[in-house]
Amino acid sequence: MAYCVICKDFIKEKRYKVTVEDVLQKNRFENYVCRSCFNTLLKSHHNKGMFKLSRFLAWIRKKDIWRN
Repeated sequence: MAYCVICKDFIKEKRYKVTVEDVLQKNRFENYVCRSCFNTLLKSHHNKGMFKLSRFLAWIRKKDIWRN
């Protein structure tokens, strides 16, 4: 069963696969997010659709302060 990488809840309904790539360092991150986190993610980055992996991980850390 898939879980949301941002809020850590199990996804029962619709899930979105998010792929974030850092083309300079050849890093790639793929995982699933729930509908509410996906909408928040789009709003927080002004619907640009592309941003660096480090910025995505920093955004997750701000969203979830208890994350390691």
